[in-house]
Formats: sequence, C-alpha cells, structure tokens
Amino acid sequence: MDERLINLVEEISSLGIIPGVALHNPVKTMKFIIENNLNVKAILVPFNVNGLYMGNKEELEKLVDENDQYSFIGMKTLAVGKLSPQKAYEYIKQHNICAVTIGMVSIEEAKESTQTALNIFQ
Repeated sequence: MDERLINLVEEISSLGIIPGVALHNPVKTMKFIIENNLNVKAILVPFNVNGLYMGNKEELEKLVDENDQYSFIGMKTLAVGKLSPQKAYEYIKQHNICAVTIGMVSIEEAKESTQTALNIFQ
C-alpha cells in the first residue's frame, strides 16, 4: 500500500492537481508522509481540544505545528458535537490549521458556527 500511495500522489501531481490526503490514523500516516517526503500539499486531519480521533493528541499537535509546508484542514473539530464552536475554534486558532470542516444539521447550528468562526478568526 505504501508504494501504491506514493505512486498515486505522484500521478495526481503530474496532472497539475494539488494532492491531498485524509488521515484516519493521523500520527502514523503523518510520520509516513514526512519520512517519505510525500508530495502532499493538503492534509485533512482530525483535530479537536478533546483529542477525539487524534490518536496521541500531543504528538499530533506537534506534527501539525512543526510542518508548515502543508495546508492542514481540521475535521472532527467539534468532537462529534461534544464541543461548542467557541471552544473548538479557540483551540484550532492556536495551531497550524488553515481551514476546518464541520457538520451542521440545522440552520441554527450553521448560524452559530459561522458567526463564531467569523468572530474568532477575523
């Protein structure tokens, strides 16, 4: 699988497309990307103050914060609804995360999440 991933990323790059990966075993996969100098630009990573789905939270924070050559996109940032947008975004702002994805199931959630993000990140 490792060689297959490397080949796929190179093929994507050769087409002029920015390659990216989603990390579901984040620490292990991030180390693989770094050790193999994988030509990945965008990385979707679970990232939240509770550490949910992050594996070793402190180690992942360090990997994200020390590797500014990548564009990290946080997922699971609200810890599957266990965090308020305020608490989630305040944590995200402290790290090398350039964008987030969040799930919203109601208009109220969308308004709250959007307004909170605007207040924190502007």
